[in-house]
Amino acid sequence: MPRTRERRGGFSELIREQARSSWGGEWLDVDLPAAARLPGPAELAGVIVTGSAAHLTDNEPWMLQGVEWLRELTHAGTPILGICFGHQMLGQALGGRVDRNPRGREMGSVEVRVSAPHPLLPDTRL
Repeated sequence: MPRTRERRGGFSELIREQARSSWGGEWLDVDLPAAARLPGPAELAGVIVTGSAAHLTDNEPWMLQGVEWLRELTHAGTPILGICFGHQMLGQALGGRVDRNPRGREMGSVEVRVSAPHPLLPDTRL
């Protein structure tokens, strides 16, 4: 990812690029491991939780705090998009089980097809 990061920026920049036409409001980057305080539902229009090199199965304190935060946001009706590690956190927050892949770590990107337009990412090609 270093070459991609040099060309296009990190996860936050890539997501902002994709969502810029659907969201003109303020963006707040929160680094979960370093966050002293996580914003509450009333402070957020929505949340996008991106990837991480961490393993959710390690149950680090910041991960458990993040899962509880997502659970709170979900109960409050806050829109949430989880990407990679983020969707694992969201799944666990909603009662799912996350475990290590017995075949080892899976990394990379795959092509996905958008079957219908969505207001979060309107510029994504169908």
